[in-house]
Amino acid sequence: MERGLYIAATGMTSAMVRQDTIASNLANVSTVGFKPDRVVNETFADTLLLNMSQNGAVVGTSNYGTRVAGTVTDFAQGSFRATQQPMDVAIGGDGFFRVRTSDGTVGYTRNGQFSRSPDGFLTTQNGEYVLGPDNLPVDVGTSGNPTIKADGQVLGANGDALGQIGISTLDIPTARKVGQNLWTGTETGGFPQQTQLRQGFVEASGTNSVKEMVEMITTMRSYESSQRVITAIDGTLDKAVNSVGNLGG
Repeated sequence: MERGLYIAATGMTSAMVRQDTIASNLANVSTVGFKPDRVVNETFADTLLLNMSQNGAVVGTSNYGTRVAGTVTDFAQGSFRATQQPMDVAIGGDGFFRVRTSDGTVGYTRNGQFSRSPDGFLTTQNGEYVLGPDNLPVDVGTSGNPTIKADGQVLGANGDALGQIGISTLDIPTARKVGQNLWTGTETGGFPQQTQLRQGFVEASGTNSVKEMVEMITTMRSYESSQRVITAIDGTLDKAVNSVGNLGG
């Protein structure tokens, strides 16, 4: 009985973590370049069940419930959404934009909804400088609309070369989200050969709202099922304590 309570409780705990992850994904359904997370579950160690009346013959196994093994991020390519804004850039393929964060370190993002600073450099919506391969801010000029080519080269309104947008690939297993749609991680390479940039577009969020809502309902049903199991076991224990002992009286 006690094991049943524990197994049901672990199921409820895992369902709560999944709900939190789903809620985060839905909250970012409109966030440019957002990559949704998925929860991975695993069972606790199995125990061997033996038939003691038949000299310990094996009859099966039982485990102690489930737990969250971790979360993984879905890096599938998001769809392109046209904005017609000359500073907006979408990444088609692998890689991340490189930006200088508020603490002076290099961060990474797929959010290409950029703007131009008063001094003529490309910045994120939070005012962080977008960096080139040389770790210097990307110059886009102070007037006119620049042209951003597929390889990241930036040309001024008069066709002069101004700068180069830096794209880096990361070691995905060690990459981590740090908030504000930024990532940290170890760079494993520069501009991927198959990657192309598209000016005037942004990459839509990878969250599928319909799929997430279905997953939320399924997770809630799982939570409620575990809850009912606990209620049933609690009722059985109550009868065992308060009724079975009085049968002879």
